[in-house]
Amino acid sequence: MQRKVNRLIRLATSFVILGLVPLLAAGTALTGHFRSNMERVVLDDIGRMVSYGGSNTEAVLEECSSLTKHIYDVSTDDGMFLYQILKSPGLGREERKMEITLLLSDFLDRDSRLRSVYFKDRKGQIYYATRNAYKVLDEDAFRYWTGKEDEEGDFSVLPAHMDDYFQDSGSQVITFRRSYKDITSLKTIGSCLGHFYMDMDVSRLQSALSDIDLGLGASFYIMDDSGACIYRVDTDGSGKTADSMASLLPSMNQETGSLLEDGTYVVYKRLEPYGWTVAVQAEQDRVLDMESTIRYTAVFLGAVFLAFLCLYSYFPERIHRP
Repeated sequence: MQRKVNRLIRLATSFVILGLVPLLAAGTALTGHFRSNMERVVLDDIGRMVSYGGSNTEAVLEECSSLTKHIYDVSTDDGMFLYQILKSPGLGREERKMEITLLLSDFLDRDSRLRSVYFKDRKGQIYYATRNAYKVLDEDAFRYWTGKEDEEGDFSVLPAHMDDYFQDSGSQVITFRRSYKDITSLKTIGSCLGHFYMDMDVSRLQSALSDIDLGLGASFYIMDDSGACIYRVDTDGSGKTADSMASLLPSMNQETGSLLEDGTYVVYKRLEPYGWTVAVQAEQDRVLDMESTIRYTAVFLGAVFLAFLCLYSYFPERIHRP
């Protein structure tokens, strides 16, 4: 009997030294390897989400940029285009205002998501048309909001904002601006007659980004080169400032890339033609502390325990068998 007990002890010791310890060591190594690889996998997933969001954002920008060009195609009932109305010496101020307002109203019908459209001529006179005919534009507020854009190329986009230059208005919009050239002849094509603006409802961008799954408590940003937040999606909503991200813009100097700053991952994509950057921000702790890691570890330890239990039950049975 004592011999059987000694044999059992030796078998148990051999199992622990030659079986359980290497198994636990291998499991620890595999868990560490899995954890390090998981970081790369998660970042790759975020990168695909950024690429998807960037492609959809570019599609919206191209669509809206193309839409602003149609201001050259719109004409009044008597066949006058905007540049002809602006340059016609026979039109009085009120008549010109009425003609341009009617022309802008026709343009407004080209897309149901347009909230308002505007034209500001070289003298600073503003003409506009909006969905709600009873809304009155605060021209000083509009000039203040759009003034900086007048010197920045042929086409630009302002950040998402509330159109509070209309009293009691609560629409969140993105404003697109295009300089309007004099197309009377080839000699005048370089001359700017003013600037055309259109307020697109932010739902146009939201619908393009609705499939983005922001796990890990991440935040999705679209910023311009000045650091202004064009659009933001996170657990708190959208349309907010992005001060923490703006400071990282100088480091986002590649077409695509990722950064680790103060325990936070940032994966980004540059939209060079428009001077925009699409980025996703996620806390490093949230990336590494994944539920899948916990499940993996639990399953592994459970398998080790089950193997030990089976072997422990098997060897005594073999020992006591005559």
